[in-house]
Amino acid sequence: GGNVSFRYQTGIQLEAQCDYSPGDINYDDVLNVVDIVGLVNIILGNSSDESCTADYNNDGIINVVDIVSLVNFILN
Repeated sequence: GGNVSFRYQTGIQLEAQCDYSPGDINYDDVLNVVDIVGLVNIILGNSSDESCTADYNNDGIINVVDIVSLVNFILN
């Protein structure tokens, strides 16, 4: 007799949760144009701040899709 156990890895990596809202680049609890400008600066390399809030759509990549998603959220 004995116990049989299996372990497997799914490849999914859970990252630490962010304390601020996604898209709130300047941490003022308001999503507005200032956050869009900050996100553009991060993407263009003018800012070294790549916080967890910069990846608005949470896909692991900070790019123009995050800007479009943030603008869509602000306008709606």
